[in-house]
Parts: sequence; structure tokens; C-alpha cells
Amino acid sequence: MVAPKQGQPVDFSELWVGASAQRTGRGGQFWNGGFAGRPVLADQLWPAIKLGAVSRGYSALHICLGGLREFWRFLDGYEQRFGAVQSLADIDEVKGLLWLHPPDDGDWKAPTLSYYSQCRFILQQALALTSGKDRLFVWPPYPDRNYTVGKDVPDQAQSRAALTLLKREAQAIYARWRRADALAAEGRNLMQLPRKRRNSFGTVTEADVHATYRAVIVQTGDPLPTISGIRVALGLRPHHNLPFFWACLGLTLMDIQLGLYPSMDDLQCLSQLFMARSGWNPSTVAALNISNPNWAVSHGDPAHDLWMIESWKERSRDWQQTICRGRMTTAPLQIVRALLGRTEALRSLLSIDASRAKDCTNVERALCSPWLAAGQKNCTGLVVALGTDETRPSVYWRRCVRQHNEEARAMNAAIDRDNAIIAANNATRPEASPRTLLVRRTLIPESMTPSDWRDIYANFVFVESRYSWVMVQWALGHKHLTSTRHYLRSKLWRRFSEKKLLDVQVTMFDELRHGRLDLVVVRARVELGVDPSDDDRARLDAHRQVIHARELTSSGYQCQRPFHPPQEIDPGNPSDGTMRCRRGERCPGCPQAYAVDSFAMVKRLVELERIRCQVSMVIWIESQLAGDLDMLQHDLRQWPEEEVARHRRYWEAEFESGRRVLDPWSGHN
Repeated sequence: MVAPKQGQPVDFSELWVGASAQRTGRGGQFWNGGFAGRPVLADQLWPAIKLGAVSRGYSALHICLGGLREFWRFLDGYEQRFGAVQSLADIDEVKGLLWLHPPDDGDWKAPTLSYYSQCRFILQQALALTSGKDRLFVWPPYPDRNYTVGKDVPDQAQSRAALTLLKREAQAIYARWRRADALAAEGRNLMQLPRKRRNSFGTVTEADVHATYRAVIVQTGDPLPTISGIRVALGLRPHHNLPFFWACLGLTLMDIQLGLYPSMDDLQCLSQLFMARSGWNPSTVAALNISNPNWAVSHGDPAHDLWMIESWKERSRDWQQTICRGRMTTAPLQIVRALLGRTEALRSLLSIDASRAKDCTNVERALCSPWLAAGQKNCTGLVVALGTDETRPSVYWRRCVRQHNEEARAMNAAIDRDNAIIAANNATRPEASPRTLLVRRTLIPESMTPSDWRDIYANFVFVESRYSWVMVQWALGHKHLTSTRHYLRSKLWRRFSEKKLLDVQVTMFDELRHGRLDLVVVRARVELGVDPSDDDRARLDAHRQVIHARELTSSGYQCQRPFHPPQEIDPGNPSDGTMRCRRGERCPGCPQAYAVDSFAMVKRLVELERIRCQVSMVIWIESQLAGDLDMLQHDLRQWPEEEVARHRRYWEAEFESGRRVLDPWSGHN
């Protein structure tokens, strides 16, 4: 195609034949990869492309081509996960949403505003030219980046994967220290050996080096001796090279130091694990003052092994507390205690010689902090402390996340191959019990920062406390409830709602594309992560027919006046005969309900008992659920105990196996 204004040609042929993965020459450094040709789709879009090119210049046509290239790459990635896309009839609203919001492990990137707008315009024009106005095509608008505050809070699976990674790294740190201690205990002090025996190749071991390094510290009184200091202690002339016996083992000074002291990478790992367990800000964690005798005190009955830790929160000008287990090695108390034992010598060094601190202006704070490390590279021989403004992800954490994601992608590829084999075997042997598909590994967002742990913790407390503002206020250390309300409104609710709204949109578009829309199925897919099969949908319809025929509610009761429920049961119902009661789970506490089906009643009984175990006693007593449970237990006395026990065993097994999931919204007005 030739640009009408400048008369320069623009080649669109690659939309038909495809493009290679690499490109040399002009524009090669900006090339984002190849894509497959789509001749049928290109033929359908070509009239719209020519129509839009009438009044465009050379640059506008290049933007148009660039947008179509990115769309072609997205379609390649879409086909690898879902299904083939051959023609314009296969393009729908769901694909626009997926293009704008790729999954974490997706094979495509979100488009720019100009590319997305160009493709949306061309698709709309092509549909108008080929189908007229018979088909409604509305792609979602491009998200306003200025309106969306921050990024999404990592979901539950991502948070669990990140926490598991931190715990694994922390256990590796502890194991490194224990190994070095064991080697030092069994090694020889080479200062006590003749010089010739030290340099004999093969006679000196790593254990000897660890033991000698610690003996040098004791002799010199310097917890961080330099290489020259070590050579002088060994009777050698000062030099910047390690002794011969040391260098032959392939060990560096840093390798031996890491067996005795933490590094800054260790502090990054352990401080983030502290944040994940406590919900504190990075600055509050870094401000932990071990000179305060009340920094950790036993909480309640000592047999319960609970400890309360407090630190000064500068923003609210008040103390913030957290409660943790005392014997858990990855809990805040044991993290700090492990660091105290490893950094005691570093604090003693700073108390004697303040010039050995990397930042001499904060020596007083370093003397009271457990977050100290031995300096490395340009800071060798100095003591470094964790800063109070560590809000950006460290190089260490990004490296750990990238390594985890690379391993997860490799494992997911193998899992996908195994799942394909399992699915094929299950299809060929329907009479045998089907094998369960393997679970794919979760990727961790590389954009995750230390401050995200506070949002994750707040989200966890908010959901597990049945959406209690007071519990979130205490967990976050807010002095006033208005601060908690602002935090939830500006961060947690918006991020949570935007993510859920996107999931609802994608799910509803997918349901409509298949000519159906069942809100029960939408909720199961969005909130519970369950994708019902055709057999599941058929069983749901059959169950509804049975319930409708018997006019029973979901909790096994029959309502005397279903269109006139009491206001305390269904507050939003007008009770004028136009709307049926929507609170079938509240029937045990309703004066208009009659107990009919013991099987469904026991299911509700098990649900209420599980809810009682997941909320605090205060929330349980103040809610209507406690009264519902009492009435339900009273109503079930009408049936034989053996029948009720049999139903209970069935429903408890259903919940324990995961085939039945607890409804988090049941019974809440």
C-alpha cells in the first residue's frame, strides 16, 4: 500500500504470510518477535484497512501496521492456550479483554493505547462492511492508567508462592550458618601449624579455613578482619591476596564471612519474611529497637507459646504490636533472635569504633538494631544496617523471583505435557477411576515490593475476619478507624474490586459467547475457581428442578410465605409479593420456615460449624449465625440420630475433600 500523502509504500503482506522471529536492518532492534500469517482474517480486514488509509500519512499507516502486528502476536499466544482463531467471526469481546490484561505467564504483552485503538477501529469497520449492523461488536475501553492507583495486590496463590520462597530462602540461611559452625568446630587452627604444613596442597580443608578465620577474630579482636589483617595474624606480609592455602580451595573472604554473619541479601530476605508475618511497614520493621526491654514479651498463658513484639511506628507516632509463635523458626521472634546471636559482635565493634559503620550518622540506631550485616565488595570491613526506606525490591529479591519463575515455567511445561497424557488416558478408559490432573506452579509478580506484604496481610485479615474493620485497624497499627477506612477505600477495596470486576467481565463474556448466563456458574468460576463441566451444569439443573418441585430452600426448609419474608431475614425485599425471599440460608432462624429435608439441613449445619471455626468469638456471637445454629440443632432433633449422623459424615467428607466449598457470603446481611 502507498501512503496517499507522501507516496511512500507500506508493506502489509506479512499479515498474510507471517514474519520471522528476528529481523535485521532498519527497525531490527525494536522487533518484538515473529508471528504466523492469517490469510483469511487479513482478507476480511483489508477493505477496512484501505478505507482508513485514504486520509492517512506514512507514519499513521506504520502505526496501523504495528498495531496489527501486535494483535497477530497476541492471537498466536491465545491459540496456544485456548483455541484457533482463523476469521473475523472468531474475534469477540473476551479477546479484547485478554489482550489488554494478559495473565502473568502469558505469551503476549498488553498493547499501547495507539495500537489498541487502531485495531479496535479496523475490526469495527471490517464488521460493519461485512456484517452490516447485524452483529454488535464492542471492545472494552483502554484502561485509564491515571485512574488506576498502583498495581494489583498479589492474589492468594501468588502470595503463598512468595511466602514459600521466602521461607525456603530463610531456611537456607539458617542451614548455611549451622554448616559453617559445624565446620569451624571440627577444623584446625592453622595459626598453630608450621608454615610449610599450611601450604601443603591437599592438607588444608574448608573446615580449617572456617576455624582459622574465627581464631583470627579472637586473636585480633576485630570481628571483620581484612585480608591483610588475616595475613599478618598468620605471620605473612600484608597483601591484598588471600593466603595460598585459602585460595587453593576456591574460597573467598566473603564465603567465610557468610558462614558467621548475615549479608544484606539475608537481611532483605528475613525482613520481608518479618513483614509477611506481621503486616508492618518496612520502616517499622527497620526501626525495631532491641535495647527496649519490652521489644518481645510473652503474651497470655506461656503454654500457648505466644509472644508480642512491638516497634515504634514513626508515621503514627505510636507503638505497633504483632503476635507470633515463639518456637516457629520463620516467625518474627525467632528471626530476630537468630540475628541477635549473629550480629552481637558487629554491635560491639560499632560501640568501640563508630568509624567502622558504613553510615556514621546512624551509629546510635545501628547499635539498637538487629538488622546488621557484614559489608561486602566496596564495604569490606564495615558494618552495614538495613535502611528505614527499603520500599523498592532489592536486586536479591528480583533475582530470586526470576529464578523461581523460570523454574516454574519449565515445570509447568512438563506438567502440561503430563496432563495431556492423563486427559487422553482418562478419555480412553471411562470405566476406570479418572486420574487427577497435576497442579501447575504459580508465578510470582516481578513487580512485587516489600511494602506489598502489608497489603497482602491486610487483605488476609480483612477476609478471614469476615470483613471486620476493627481487626484490620489493629493488624495495621492504625491509631484511628478513619485511617483504616481510608486505607481500605484507597488501596484494598479498589485493587480487589478492579481485579474481581475484570474476572467477572471475562467470565460473563465467555458465558454469553456460548449462549448462556447462569449467575451461579459465574460465581463458581470467579470466586471459587471452579469451571463446571456440562455434566455439572446438568446436575445443577436437575437439582433445581427437584428443589422447585418441592418448593424447598437451599437449607432444606419450606417457606410459608416466600414472597413476604421478615425484614430481619431479607432486608432488601419489598415484601409486597413481587420478589421471592433471597436468603434461603437464613431459614433456620425464620419464624415462617418449616423443617422438611434433613439432608440439606445437615449441610447447612456443617457450614455454620465451619464458619464458627474461622471467625473470632466476638464476631460469631454478635452475628445472626449463632442463633441460626442453635435453631438448626433443635430442629434436627426431629429426625433419628443415626440418620443425622450419616448425613453429617457425608457432608464433612465433601468439605474435607474440596468437592464442596464453603460459601464465604452465607448468612451475612
